[in-house]
Amino acid sequence: MVGFLGDGVNDAPAMHAADTSLSVQEAVDVAREAADFVLLERGLDVISTSVLASLAAITIGYVAATELAKRWFYAPPDEHSPRRCTTWTSHPRHPLSA
Repeated sequence: MVGFLGDGVNDAPAMHAADTSLSVQEAVDVAREAADFVLLERGLDVISTSVLASLAAITIGYVAATELAKRWFYAPPDEHSPRRCTTWTSHPRHPLSA
């Protein structure tokens, strides 16, 4: 994997060729357009902070979706809840249901 950090016109071809490219907010327009990521603050610690925030959001979303799936698809019906379908394809309004 190749990463490239550039801020000038002459860096744009290498940024396009790299797997991941970074630029800074003060870079020329061509470099900012060629970059996969534009750093808006000074320092590379912004990257690690962003990655950690993304992982936290993904984890929270996964846990929430898992809990919802457990309750909706796998909870046994009782006298107060309607019968639940185990899959969408078994739903009577699904086009592939028999």
